[in-house]
Amino acid sequence: MSNSQIAKNTLALYIRMFFSMGVSLFTSRIVLQNLGVDNYGIYTVIGGFVTLFAFFNGPLNAAASRFFAFEIGKGRSENLKTVFRSALFTHLFYGVVAVALLEIAGLYLLKNKLVIPPERMSSAIWVFHFSVIGVFVTIVQTPLTALIIATERMKVYAYLGIVDVVVKLGVAAAIVFTKGDKLVLYAFLLKMSTIGIFLAYHFYCSRNIKDGYSFRPLVNWKLQKEMLGFMGWTLIGSAAGIMNVQGVNILFNIFFGVIVNAAFGVANIVNGALTKFVQNFTVAINPQIIKSYASGDFTKMNNLIARGTKFSFFLFYFIVLPILFQTEHLLNIWLVEVPPYVVIFTKLLVIESLIRCFMHTIYTTVNATGDIMLFQIVFSGVLLLNLPVSYLFLKAGSSPIIVFYVLILLELIRIVLMFLIVKVKVPQFLLRDFISTVMIKSVFVAVFSFMPPFIAGKYITEAWTSFFVVSALCIVSSSLGIVLFGMNNHERMWFYEKIKIFFNRLILRYVTNN
Repeated sequence: MSNSQIAKNTLALYIRMFFSMGVSLFTSRIVLQNLGVDNYGIYTVIGGFVTLFAFFNGPLNAAASRFFAFEIGKGRSENLKTVFRSALFTHLFYGVVAVALLEIAGLYLLKNKLVIPPERMSSAIWVFHFSVIGVFVTIVQTPLTALIIATERMKVYAYLGIVDVVVKLGVAAAIVFTKGDKLVLYAFLLKMSTIGIFLAYHFYCSRNIKDGYSFRPLVNWKLQKEMLGFMGWTLIGSAAGIMNVQGVNILFNIFFGVIVNAAFGVANIVNGALTKFVQNFTVAINPQIIKSYASGDFTKMNNLIARGTKFSFFLFYFIVLPILFQTEHLLNIWLVEVPPYVVIFTKLLVIESLIRCFMHTIYTTVNATGDIMLFQIVFSGVLLLNLPVSYLFLKAGSSPIIVFYVLILLELIRIVLMFLIVKVKVPQFLLRDFISTVMIKSVFVAVFSFMPPFIAGKYITEAWTSFFVVSALCIVSSSLGIVLFGMNNHERMWFYEKIKIFFNRLILRYVTNN
């Protein structure tokens, strides 16, 4: 795949993300205002509780995406439909199990354990049933989404995502002009929109991906076993991530109380929003890495790994560098009252996410092999060491900041272990080239970009002047560092050519209009 096509796919995903974030924030405000705090709280509690049963959906999606891209890379288009039908059966089976558990155990917990005002219990039960339907539809839709991503139809994925949030905005607008039980109506319309989006995916796939799509489940025990094995080990990795976050939250609560919990929560929100930028880039490039491995084109695979890692780091660093310098200022603008430790927690979590940029595409390479047992055991085990090690430090009287220093150290260890495992699983991976052309260059760009705003920040004391000057220097220095030192000659020439085309178009448009 060319740089141009990857850039187009990434751009489509970013448009989807920005539009979705903006509309979702506006929709949430409308819904809260019109449902009221009590009804919105009921919907949030029930929706969050039901969504827990879709936890397996992430590993299922990862398994489906890997197997679809692998078959395409192998050039076995005749097998793609078989793999899709097998994945569809797995998702349908899990969807039915989730519905059964929710309607039996979940409904009991709703009626007997969750705190719902008695006069709203009838409405809450309707919301519960609609939410269960939504979870089932979302689970069944997952292989369709994975197929679209594996075939790299990112524009379609972006358009359908935009349609989804627009429909949800329409649902929010509908309850503004409705009388009666707005909570039940909102839940009903939201699930109808979920079904509508599923049908849109279905019609697109049935008409445009005919060689891979068929909405007829198939039981293929060999494929099912491989997919479930892959999903199971992926699930271990997902569970380790969740256990780490929740475990840290518990440690903070035990040793410091809810104020530090609040700081950790805010820092996670900020870091989660920022990491979406890298996730969108890797979604665009991951299918090509798997296809290159499957086809045996290891030269292309190594180029994609290097390019994907390098530019995901550059992209993330370009965005977060001014935030690292202006964290306190930005949090004061966003929050009425900034809890203690939020600033340092946010900075350290962002640094940890920067380190993780070196793992994303290599992680995809491990997934491409299908043999991820050793990787997940080692990778998850090292991450979970954060809890006992941090506990010992906190027990000895350390500051809560120590938890993040331990986490950063463990991430560095995980990078080393990842290199060793990938080199064993994929001997064709050029580790020395990766270190010299990606990691060393990335560190050099980071140091080069950091120095000008750091020096300026030391001498400029007025808050707003410092904010604008330092932020501008961050943008300029990181841009120069990436272009001059981060890119190779081929990438630099491609970049210059795109800039030249862009300015030529602007000049032509100006001349035409005048």
